[in-house]
Amino acid sequence: MVFVAQGLADFYFLQADCRRDFARVLSLLMAFRAFEVLKVALRSETATVAAPWGGVVSFKLGAAVFVVVTVAALVLVARAAWGRGESGP
Repeated sequence: MVFVAQGLADFYFLQADCRRDFARVLSLLMAFRAFEVLKVALRSETATVAAPWGGVVSFKLGAAVFVVVTVAALVLVARAAWGRGESGP
């Protein structure tokens, strides 16, 4: 019985390590994505697209909003990936 409990504990920690590794890879990919979208946001000339409400939105404005959202998500994922192991009281 002790061996089974130890095996389950080892499996749990192995899963936690895999999740952290996945979050680290994901955060690196998100950083690359934010960088590429930032390049679009900083271009001098961009096209426009029709907005659902009848107006037009430039790629530059859309990219700027998307960079903000991506960086916010990146901060949360990176914090989970490289933060301390346990949270709680």
